[in-house]
Amino acid sequence: IDFSRNKLVYAKGFLNTFGYSDEEVDLEMLIHNIHPEDVELVNRIGRASILFAIEQPHTPSSNILNLTYRWRKKDGNYAKILSQSVILRTAENGSMARSLVKLTDISFIDSSNHVFWDFRAKGLNKKEFKKHIYAPFKDLFTKRELDVIKLLKENIDNEEIAQKLHISKNTVTTHRKNIFRKSNCHNLPELMVYCQRHGFI
Repeated sequence: IDFSRNKLVYAKGFLNTFGYSDEEVDLEMLIHNIHPEDVELVNRIGRASILFAIEQPHTPSSNILNLTYRWRKKDGNYAKILSQSVILRTAENGSMARSLVKLTDISFIDSSNHVFWDFRAKGLNKKEFKKHIYAPFKDLFTKRELDVIKLLKENIDNEEIAQKLHISKNTVTTHRKNIFRKSNCHNLPELMVYCQRHGFI
C-alpha cells in the first residue's frame, strides 16, 4: 500500500486463495470485503495503529499489526484471515509512506467470528491503546456489571457470584438482566462473544 497515493500498488496470490485475480484487487476492495460485523472494529484498530505510527515517527519500521477477521471471497463465502502489516518505507517526516500487508486464509484453524488483534510497537502503552480502541463502549456497563461479566466468563452460577461479590442473589439476577438488555444478547455464549469483541473480557 502506498499511503502517499492512498493506493494499493502491488497484489499477488489472490486467485488461488480468494478467487480474485490480482488485477481485481484494490485498496477499496480490501476494506469493502471485510465482514459487516467485523469492519468497525478492524477499522478502529487500523486507524489507532496508524495514528500511533504518526505520533511516534522515530521507530515505525518496528511496528507490526496482526489482525484476524472475516473477509469475503469471490464466491461470496467468508474466509477467516490473518492480516499482518509492517511499514516498508517512511516519509521524511517519519510518517508511513508504504506498508506491506500479507493476508493468509486461516479458516482451517479458526472459523470463529472473533476479531483478534496484536499490535507490537516500540514505546506502545498497550493498556492506553486498548482503551482508545474500545472507547465507544467504555460506559456501556457499570463497574459491578463488569464484575458479574468476568465471573460469568468463569461459568459461575448466580449464587456463587453473589457470594464472591457479597451481594444478594436477586441483585445478581438484576445485573444479569441489565447486561443482556444492554448488549442485546440472548444467551451466555452470545454474551461472551459480544464482550470479547468489544474489549470487556
